[in-house]
Amino acid sequence: MSLPLSQNSHAKAAWNAILPTDAKTKLDEDIIAKLNTDGGVNGRGSRSGGIIRNNNGDTIVAYVGSSLNNFVIFQELYAIHQCLLMCLQLNTLKVTVASDSLRAIQAINKIEAPPWQMVDMVVSIQKLSLNFVFVEFKHAFREINRAVDHLASLADPRDR
Repeated sequence: MSLPLSQNSHAKAAWNAILPTDAKTKLDEDIIAKLNTDGGVNGRGSRSGGIIRNNNGDTIVAYVGSSLNNFVIFQELYAIHQCLLMCLQLNTLKVTVASDSLRAIQAINKIEAPPWQMVDMVVSIQKLSLNFVFVEFKHAFREINRAVDHLASLADPRDR
């Protein structure tokens, strides 16, 4: 079953997600979901993606997206934003978000100021996180984030 995701006209981005039919039974109120996100820009275009897992490491949702925005930090932040929206759609209110973008994580955690072009996105993520019972944002080394990095590379830039 596909999970409809927002199409942000300002960002000119498109996302596709696959939601297994038994996914809602895998996440309950006591579980802290683990979200791994990644974004990047290469010769093929801009892309983002992520994986939401339960506490057993089972994949609940995997998703990819592409956008016309060519800032890597935007792709990283947008992947986090979309992942949080997806968790709210799944009624998953306890999450740990991991990204290999230290700059994005530090901006969200108010450790460093984001680039001026990304202030609105960071504030949007911070406001969105107020809807969760528990949310934390952590840096994950690129080697740990390899699966989601590969997944994000599969995004088709023509889907924008």
